[in-house]
Amino acid sequence: MATIDNIHNKKKRRFSFWGCAGFSLGFLLLTLFILVIVFIVTYVSWMDGKKELLETFSNDDPEVNDEMYGNINDFNESEVEFESISLSCDMIEMYIEDTLKENWPEYNIQEVGVICRDRSLDIYVNINNVWFSLNFWQRVEGEPDFLVYDISVGPISLAQLTLGTVNSEFTDGFVDGMKIIYSGVFTGRKIEEINIDEDGVMITGRYEASDR
Repeated sequence: MATIDNIHNKKKRRFSFWGCAGFSLGFLLLTLFILVIVFIVTYVSWMDGKKELLETFSNDDPEVNDEMYGNINDFNESEVEFESISLSCDMIEMYIEDTLKENWPEYNIQEVGVICRDRSLDIYVNINNVWFSLNFWQRVEGEPDFLVYDISVGPISLAQLTLGTVNSEFTDGFVDGMKIIYSGVFTGRKIEEINIDEDGVMITGRYEASDR
């Protein structure tokens, strides 16, 4: 009888284990489903609120594009010791879009938008019909030193969800990326100063003949 009782007890424990596991899995799936629904509803509401703003992005004016690259060429070819270049928000938007599409075509980047503010840039990127946004903040006015203040998917702030961890990782990557852009675009000049305001960005570089 003791043996039979032991067998029954083992079966009960086994059924109890699988019952708890099934309940936990079901609860987890239900939670994920609710989170997805909440995200979709929140994202659609965010899209409605941002509709007018998003429609202003991706300015493909060829005249602005030609002016931007012309300004960059003049800046690089100048032999004045200190030279400055001004780029409007539309120009920055075009340049970022061209760079992303050229270097990461696999991400299907569809649109890019930039909002310029005093010492900060908000960059919106549409990847596979989902809007991501990154906010860059200049640590010290005039210095080419930035940090990633926030990263969002639609209205969802990844900085808040990760308690700022994702910001530090992106800041390190952004700093490395900026160094590559400086050396690849502004050849022959060391970037000394960057000023950002609502009209765009002004970059000042020092002529270094040895780099030409």
